[in-house]
Amino acid sequence: MIYNEKGVFEFLDRVDSKFDASRSFIYTLYDQKDIQIYFNDKGSEKKLFHCFGCESIDYHGQNKIVFKNKHFCFPDTYNITYEIDFEKVEFQITYDVSGPEKSYTSKTLFKKLE
Repeated sequence: MIYNEKGVFEFLDRVDSKFDASRSFIYTLYDQKDIQIYFNDKGSEKKLFHCFGCESIDYHGQNKIVFKNKHFCFPDTYNITYEIDFEKVEFQITYDVSGPEKSYTSKTLFKKLE
């Protein structure tokens, strides 16, 4: 699956910090249990962003699955959580990033368009 995102990025603690942002990713299923995500940058070779599913999978009944994993992008650590809710037909991605270069939490909720 190819996923494209486009939006406006803003630092809440800085004046005049808005700028346009966009990114494209390729999601692939690996060994029927892990999901690998690659940057889909034009004009460059395929680079792995991260893989998830192999560290822990929690089943919350039959309607929700939570995947957790870590991604090290030296010198920072990305703690990644994917929550898939089959009943609501939505999923959420949370990146909790920490290290000497970065420190933030990003949550994105994906919903099916009507």
